[in-house]
Amino acid sequence: MESMATGCVPVTADVGDMREVIHDHESGFLITDPKNVSSYAEKIDFLLNNPERRNKMSQAAQKCIQEHHSFQAIIHMWEKVEENRSQHEPQT
Repeated sequence: MESMATGCVPVTADVGDMREVIHDHESGFLITDPKNVSSYAEKIDFLLNNPERRNKMSQAAQKCIQEHHSFQAIIHMWEKVEENRSQHEPQT
């Protein structure tokens, strides 16, 4: 996520919760077979040879982090959780 925040387009294995952060072919590339080194090389080569597409993906990666994973976004999420919790507390 740190690299996405700086505009780097991630090329990573499609494991764990990566799909929650990276939108394949939009804000990065998810490799379905993590052991297939040529898949990583192919995606990196694509990014190197397509600067316009790389810039669009870079902007999408930054936007995703800013909107959903930044410090401010997480504070906002927790404020909503707390607000929702307080609205549903039993009255004493």
